[in-house]
Amino acid sequence: KAPTPTEAPADDILTVANVEIRRNITSPLNGYVCNTIYLNVMDNILASQNMLLDNKNEIVVINNGQKVTVTGDVSVDNVVWYKITFSYNYQILSGFVRAEYIYIGEERPVSDDSVTIPGGTVTPTPTPITGDPANLDFEVQLALENFPESYKASLRQLHAQYPNWIFKAYHTGLYWDTVIAEENVPARNLIPNNKSVEWKSLMEGAYNWKNDTFIVFDGSTWVTASKEAIEYYMDPRNFLTTECIFQFELLKYQENYQNITGIESILKGTAMSNAYYSFLDESGMQRSYSYGETFLEAAKYSGVSPYHLASRVKQEVVTGPYTLSGSVSGTYPGYEGYYNFYNIGANDSAGGGAIKNGLKFAKNGTTNAATNALYMIPWTNPYRAIVGGSYFLGNGYINRGQDTIYLQKFNVTPKSTYYHQYMTNVEAPWAEGRKVSAAYLNMTDTPIVFSIPVYLNMPSQPAPRPTTKFNPNNRLKSLKVLDMNAKELTITPTFSQTEYNYFLIVPEDVTTIEIKAATVSKKATLGGGGFVQLADGNNEIVIPVIAENGDVAEYTINIVRE
Repeated sequence: KAPTPTEAPADDILTVANVEIRRNITSPLNGYVCNTIYLNVMDNILASQNMLLDNKNEIVVINNGQKVTVTGDVSVDNVVWYKITFSYNYQILSGFVRAEYIYIGEERPVSDDSVTIPGGTVTPTPTPITGDPANLDFEVQLALENFPESYKASLRQLHAQYPNWIFKAYHTGLYWDTVIAEENVPARNLIPNNKSVEWKSLMEGAYNWKNDTFIVFDGSTWVTASKEAIEYYMDPRNFLTTECIFQFELLKYQENYQNITGIESILKGTAMSNAYYSFLDESGMQRSYSYGETFLEAAKYSGVSPYHLASRVKQEVVTGPYTLSGSVSGTYPGYEGYYNFYNIGANDSAGGGAIKNGLKFAKNGTTNAATNALYMIPWTNPYRAIVGGSYFLGNGYINRGQDTIYLQKFNVTPKSTYYHQYMTNVEAPWAEGRKVSAAYLNMTDTPIVFSIPVYLNMPSQPAPRPTTKFNPNNRLKSLKVLDMNAKELTITPTFSQTEYNYFLIVPEDVTTIEIKAATVSKKATLGGGGFVQLADGNNEIVIPVIAENGDVAEYTINIVRE
């Protein structure tokens, strides 16, 4: 259990501008906690990132203005920490704190009113704490989760709107630059080709400079996303809003928070809201369940969040306030008595439409009998389809650690890192999260747990949206030299798009030549060519190619007139 310290009165908060950080401390110095409401203390920062505990095994949190004794200093990952001793609940304790929150001086200074503490800033702490977050002060929650400062403003705003929402930091242990480098390879993250240039990758294997085309990897339109696009969509700080945060919703079953009331809130306004269905079970007994009860049973069976299951079904089969799709009618021609609430296997193909293919899976499942038993195949009633289908969803991703929409796209978990990614669309977490947000409109007062990734050495500011760029292709597709009889003259070496210097010798009677050139990109322009009068001796002719983005390439022909 984490303590809830008594907050200092607002007019007694100690704030100090430009705190001096001392190094090479060899004798004890007086100090005062400043520029933070609460300060967490580490046990031994040189050995671990564990927080200091008192004799009751509770986390030690000291208050603004408290006097401490600084006995030494160390640097860890370019951060200076002071070793301090202090009085705490009738004990004398020692530990490590970040130096920027300690003013060193014989007497407590006068507060500097120009220094503000937005929302009560708390120093970072590396170890997440278990327990009931609803009983902790929100600022302490942020500190205990070790959210970087750049996350906190958005999380505070969300907390003000939805005080029952719970934000957990998922510390990947991965360096941001490494993650981006691993994801920034051809075909791993795709984006529609109709996007403008800045969203698409120009790297080798993703863009063909010879014909000015982006290489298609899926269907007829999906090309590799640019590094800037990947950075933008992978940076969680860009999506800490009501509409976008659901890509971080924890998809595991949270027994303490998730219940039928919450499920019914999601189903409100659909044909499944407070609705019951009946069927005969395998023994011939009549069974009756509400859809809310069924989703809760599915969560218990599969370990998947019932809220996620209900919202997934809402997206897949709800066609109107009182109607559901043919996938769950039980009356689809040729597949009467079969149901597929999650549209598993419901892909369009030459052999049939999506509904038909989905119901084919509901009837036959996989080729493995043991797997079919786990999936409760065949899905001959809503109960088997919802509960059994939930196991299918949980088994592939959620229960192996990829337990948010974000992690299903960007696998930064320890298992198969950067691989086993459910989708290639780089925009998928953002798009799917927005759909889920719409499904949750009726339950904003319900506790929802969000698991938000944090990386090492992240930029201080969120990655920006890719800024406008223009086509960089400044190559020639062809280059010819003709005499006045339209005869092509041979240049050396043979023309190549990436060869920029050529040589040609012509007889004395050739006084004029014509240069014909064409650009690879229709958006590039030529700055030369046409008819050229030749002087005696060497004639250096430069043909500039100006790309749409302004980059210039110069092709040079040296023509010697004998």
